[in-house]
Amino acid sequence: MCKIQDRRDILKILKTVEKFPGGLMVGPLLIAAVIHTWAPGIVEIGGPTTALFSSAGTMCLAGLLLFIIGSQLPVRQVGAVLKRHGTLLVIKLAAAFAVGMLLMHNFGAKGFFGISTMAFVSVLSSNNPGVFLALTKIYGDEIDHAAFGLWNVACMPTIPLLILGAASGAAFDYMALIALLYRFSWEFCLGI
Repeated sequence: MCKIQDRRDILKILKTVEKFPGGLMVGPLLIAAVIHTWAPGIVEIGGPTTALFSSAGTMCLAGLLLFIIGSQLPVRQVGAVLKRHGTLLVIKLAAAFAVGMLLMHNFGAKGFFGISTMAFVSVLSSNNPGVFLALTKIYGDEIDHAAFGLWNVACMPTIPLLILGAASGAAFDYMALIALLYRFSWEFCLGI
């Protein structure tokens, strides 16, 4: 059982971390970076530990995350969320698609200055929903909180791959898009 003094110490640490914008996300990222820099094999002990703390279980965790956050978008707020954040998301993805098309047709997959077209498209189409959630907790309202799921769907690795596939003239992989939306939509339906 935790003593009262221990709880106060935890609250002091939390208040210190919250002084920095996005501190609740940046702090654990820095700790993980230090661990993986000086002892990269420490989590490679097998079983669920390896799957949880390495890239072995990344897509499983991403699917679980999409499944869980789908319930944070109430049906009554879908219109307001799409009105406020849908335009931003469409413009962001359209810009990534346009740059991807331009780079793919002019420079190919290798890109230019040593930066591949895939890197450009990935950067332009990605976002950080964790920082978005931390900032909307301070500055946003309930519509911004509900938009977390929408932004999280947009940052999945499937999006840049679909953009690159379309920009290079390859066949559009509908199943990748369906698989992305499938997990999110199930929890959205269950969260009604």
